Amino acid sequence: MKTKIALCLTALSPLAALAGGTFVVNYTFPSESGAGSTGAFPDWELSPKPGSTDLYGVSPKGGVYGGGTLYRVNTGGALTVLRHFGANGDINGSHPAGSVLHRSGSVYGVTATGGANNAGVLYSWHPTNGYKRLFSFGGGTAGAAPSGQLLLATDGNIYGVTKAGGACGNGTVYRFVVATGKLTTLHSFCGLEGATPLTGVIQATNGDLYGTAYNGGFYDGGTLYRLSLNGVFNSLYSFGAGTGPRGPSRLTQGKDGLLYGTSWGGGFMDGGTVFSSSLAGAVSMRAELMRAPSGSAANPSMNAALLERFNGVFYGVTYANGGVVFQFRASNRSLSVIHTFDAWRPGFPYGGLTVGPDGNLWGTTTDGEMSMLSRYGAIYSIQNLVANP
Repeated sequence: MKTKIALCLTALSPLAALAGGTFVVNYTFPSESGAGSTGAFPDWELSPKPGSTDLYGVSPKGGVYGGGTLYRVNTGGALTVLRHFGANGDINGSHPAGSVLHRSGSVYGVTATGGANNAGVLYSWHPTNGYKRLFSFGGGTAGAAPSGQLLLATDGNIYGVTKAGGACGNGTVYRFVVATGKLTTLHSFCGLEGATPLTGVIQATNGDLYGTAYNGGFYDGGTLYRLSLNGVFNSLYSFGAGTGPRGPSRLTQGKDGLLYGTSWGGGFMDGGTVFSSSLAGAVSMRAELMRAPSGSAANPSMNAALLERFNGVFYGVTYANGGVVFQFRASNRSLSVIHTFDAWRPGFPYGGLTVGPDGNLWGTTTDGEMSMLSRYGAIYSIQNLVANP
């Protein structure tokens, strides 16, 4: 039986106080472009560097050349730009399009454009060796426009997705072998398998890769898929039927073994959902995010995975009308608002949440790309978080 739970700001305001947590703006991006710009409109989650007090992130725009930045920020809020990406079409990549991966002292990431084919690049950055373009997407039937978080799998290789290109033009899943520098397309999305995978893959406890495609499938509401490390692909579920989840986000595997995610749309009021799935693809809608009068408690970000901060307690973000940080408790399917963003202050979180080196939740806001208000995004933390019953 599927339970529908309304996420209403008015009804949940008392719960926000019970949940606890202090919202802090740690850094504000000062300008959209030019000499003083450190980036603009960050839209992916931060990546903590193991063994340090630093978190690494990207912005798709801004920087000296307007092509975005790679940066690190410490828990005290001090930000350092590590790379100013070139303008659109730069041979070394433009417009970072996913959170970064730490591996053996290097940072790996992707850009949406630039490279030899202006279809994006896979890159690395090292504090001693600097920046390297490792692969240019878009040649032949290779994927184009890489997007989302990279995965370091148990076989030591890096896996990711492209939202376009491939044999059918609907996107791909690829593997990059660091030792040889070779990138291989593992699967091209065709037919009803799904289209436009945006957010990368995860490796589940059974060793297989799981991911979502934002579009396509039987109802054109996206798909859930499984891919073995040797390239065996299975489309497990088509989103979009009736009032079910539509437009799925990146997945996370809970401590209970289930896969969890959110959807941008779906539910009775089409405000988005929280769903779970078995590893075999049995999907269940767990809660609905209903549109409040202000609309801000709706539409979870498609870029963001749910974060399981406490056992069975997940955190996520919505984007509509400024957005909220919300809590979902799997045991009773309850939803609580942790923080309500204001459309006229730092808000519109598109990137997901991560646990920083200090144990607090960290995230970024795009500020709705409201450059006319001289707002170019922010980095925030939620401190002293206490789970709501």
